[in-house]
Amino acid sequence: MAQTYRNNNQRNNQNQQTRKQNTPAIRAKIDRLVDGDGNTRAYASINVAGAVAIHGIRVMDSRKGVFVSMPNRSYKDSNGNTQYSDIAHAVTKEVREAINKQVLDAYNQALEESQNDGFTDMGDDDDLPFDEDEDGSMDFAPSM
Repeated sequence: MAQTYRNNNQRNNQNQQTRKQNTPAIRAKIDRLVDGDGNTRAYASINVAGAVAIHGIRVMDSRKGVFVSMPNRSYKDSNGNTQYSDIAHAVTKEVREAINKQVLDAYNQALEESQNDGFTDMGDDDDLPFDEDEDGSMDFAPSM
């Protein structure tokens, strides 16, 4: 019995190592940041090993924190309750973790870039798009 347990344990460890080695390269990009009252913070896409693209991934915010939601569809069950079914999802824990990491890393980078690129606090008059003329009057600055 102990020998069987040891053999099964060794086989499971080998399977885990093989899955880690076979985790495909995953690239993520943020398609759109969402600014609003809902739970969705961004829409993302991933490319898996240069062979498969998955669109419609959402970065969600909840009381427990930010998480990745794979594309899904909703439907009503026989009791009239709304249910959700993933359209695409990771099959292994390792791939799910890799997708989550890549999407959340891309999200954090996109957030940082959006805050550095052109965020204007409209509450401060110095940041308004005006040019001062020679006579001291104000005109709109030319748009770029």
